[in-house]
Amino acid sequence: MSEVVTLGSMEEMGVLQEKLSYNQNLLMKQGVEINLNLNKKGQLAMLTCDYNEPVQYRNKDENHLFFRQCMANVISELILSYWESKLIKDLIKEQYYFFTPEEKEKIFLRSLEIIQAGYPHNCENIVYQLNRKSKIINRLSEYLSANNELNIEGFVKFRLRDYTTELSDAVNYAVDEFMMDKEYREFIRLLRYFVEVQEPRLDQVHLVLKKDGKYLLFDDKKKEISSEYLDDFFSDLIDTDINYEDLLISALITIAPKQVLIHFTCEEKGGDTVQTIEQVFADRLEKCHGCDWCRAQ
Repeated sequence: MSEVVTLGSMEEMGVLQEKLSYNQNLLMKQGVEINLNLNKKGQLAMLTCDYNEPVQYRNKDENHLFFRQCMANVISELILSYWESKLIKDLIKEQYYFFTPEEKEKIFLRSLEIIQAGYPHNCENIVYQLNRKSKIINRLSEYLSANNELNIEGFVKFRLRDYTTELSDAVNYAVDEFMMDKEYREFIRLLRYFVEVQEPRLDQVHLVLKKDGKYLLFDDKKKEISSEYLDDFFSDLIDTDINYEDLLISALITIAPKQVLIHFTCEEKGGDTVQTIEQVFADRLEKCHGCDWCRAQ
């Protein structure tokens, strides 16, 4: 008995034909002979899968199910490994057309990282990927059990809405990260400018990072910096909502020292706050990982 299943796509179908060919031996063991023919129908690439089951092969329904599950598995792999990249690029092109080509490429690469790592769903990568594939296989198997023709793009668009929603979420997440990073880099550039144009109030400032996460500021004589350098600064901020880390960075920028020496008195490296200070002061900054003086603070 012979049966024909036809797959259509706007994309090149050679990869799908190749992957299905790899499964021919497995199908043969199940009593299924498969012939694959690739041709064009307008703009569509059409892959015809003609399979025959021997007369002596008794369980026709099981054979039918096995063949279509095999096809569903191969198509799902191709959607995740091949079409997924194109879908993400199309989403970026449609929704974020105003970015430059270089920016779109960065967003595309980050979107792939997010969707492949399971973010922003916060789940284990392997489990997440298996779950994604399982959902697509189930939808494909269900569709192919009742249909002999499948347009892959149409199937993804109309039958895998939850999948395309995940891709859209990944793109949006990547764009949010990109914009925050862009704003941060602009913020750092502005802070650098403030430091460069100001007259230094001190030649050197010692910044001591304590175990409790607090910071101490000392001048070049290693005396704790008093409010005389910061009176104007603090008076300007008295009615503003500013956290401890922002206050520290703002104080350093107000002093604008010629050199900042950071003393790490513990394994804690200061996180984002120290990273920001490093970027703002750049070649003005040096690090100490535990001298006698800072250990005594």
